[in-house]
This record gives sequence, C-alpha cells and structure tokens, in this order.
Amino acid sequence: WAIDCAMGALEASIRPPLSLYRKIVELKSVEGLDTDESMIDALKALRQKDPNNPVWAEVLGYVRYQRGGWEVVDAVTQLIDALEIGSTNRVTYILASEASRLLDNHERSADILKNALRSHPDDPMLKNNLAFALSFIPGRVGQAAVLARDVIAEDPENERFLDTAATVFTRAGY
Repeated sequence: WAIDCAMGALEASIRPPLSLYRKIVELKSVEGLDTDESMIDALKALRQKDPNNPVWAEVLGYVRYQRGGWEVVDAVTQLIDALEIGSTNRVTYILASEASRLLDNHERSADILKNALRSHPDDPMLKNNLAFALSFIPGRVGQAAVLARDVIAEDPENERFLDTAATVFTRAGY
C-alpha cells in the first residue's frame, strides 16, 4: 500500500522531490532489494539529482548486476562511478570486479581489486578474488599462484580459498 501511494505521488508530481524517490527506494528495499523498473527509475533519478552520493550508484549498480544480461554493462559503469566518487565499500569493489570479469575484461577486474586492497590491505577475500582475476590473464598466472598460496596460508580450512587455489594452480599448470 505504501509503495502504491508513493508511486501515485510520484506520478502526480510535476517536479518530484528527491525525498519521494528516496522513499520509493526505501520501501522497495524493506523485504529485500526489489529490482523492477520502478526501482531502476527511482535510482536513476536519485543518481541524476544527487550525483555525488556514492550510495545511489552502488545500489543502482547492484540492482543492474542482479538483473543480469545487458544490464551488467551498466552495473560496471555505476559501480566504478561509485568508487570514483568516494565509495570504499568492499562489496562495491567485488561486484565491479565480478561484473568486469563477466564482460571478459580481466585486466579491469584485477585493477579494481588492486585498488580495493589499497583501502582494505589485509582483506583475505579481496586477495582471494584478485588471485582468481589474475589467473585469467595469461602473463599473470604466476602472480595469481603466489597470491593464492598466501591466501591459503592465512586460512587453510576456508573452502572458498581452496577452490580458488585449485582453479589458479590448474591454470598455472601445477
């Protein structure tokens, strides 16, 4: 009901206030993030009206990533914009890297994770993801293997790290 009222107010407004778009995003996020067109429209309006707020770029990027397909291209753009305007959220780095990887841009994927490690230097998950990203780049598989060994040394029981190491070591020919 609240969403219907907010959407009705939006449709009836000549110049909708920023707070109305925020309310729509808030209401559509109560039970998990809604990824429908009205959410996309509200987030796009927030990005346009509040371009220096990285939260709107992060959320729009996440929604686009969730929707998949051609929208992954916009997800990368939004997530990188969020990072450029000040986000240091690890999830934003990880999603931007993964979306880049899905688009076969492995160099960019690795670069994003290297930048993430500047903000989160001791984060083993970021190191693990970087090892995986580097393993797709032919001249950097050796770097990936060294990094995978370091990550496993930190937490030898972590199944994610072991899975990544197996992939990296296979690509490295071990």
